[in-house]
Amino acid sequence: MYRLSKLFKDERERQGFTKADLARRFGYKNISKGASRIANFERCGSIHWELLAKLADILGISHATIKELADLDRADYVAAWNAWADEPIEMRIVMRIMAAMYVPRKVPPGFTQQQAEDFTASMAREAKKRCCLVVSRRLTVWFDENGQVENRTVAEPDSGPNWPIWGVP
Repeated sequence: MYRLSKLFKDERERQGFTKADLARRFGYKNISKGASRIANFERCGSIHWELLAKLADILGISHATIKELADLDRADYVAAWNAWADEPIEMRIVMRIMAAMYVPRKVPPGFTQQQAEDFTASMAREAKKRCCLVVSRRLTVWFDENGQVENRTVAEPDSGPNWPIWGVP
């Protein structure tokens, strides 16, 4: 549980509100939907900033407290993501057979990254299929059907829907 969502849950419970009570105070017509959004925030830390601001107003939680806890949660998240991303994995190739159909291929053991890239380029060229070489949890190299590098993507903690608190000002 994130520090920020825990504070909101603890404060909601301390003040005696149910999730449905808060959803009513927000003006949700569908109380169940509003309560579900609050429950999701308390469980996963995911919330839209407008809903967060409304919750803060109702519960009397300051913007400074929100920012401080969100910054701490973010630092924890980035540290955990980096630790996960830095764990070594076996390089692998993914070949695109046709739209929405992919087949994994192994990289021969002991290959360096350059050898794996050359091997993947050759495989893509021979099969006339697009391939990607997953070098690590951070780096993926994309090859076209001619074996040419199309792109190198480097994953970052915010390169996908990972961070739960979107748009906290």
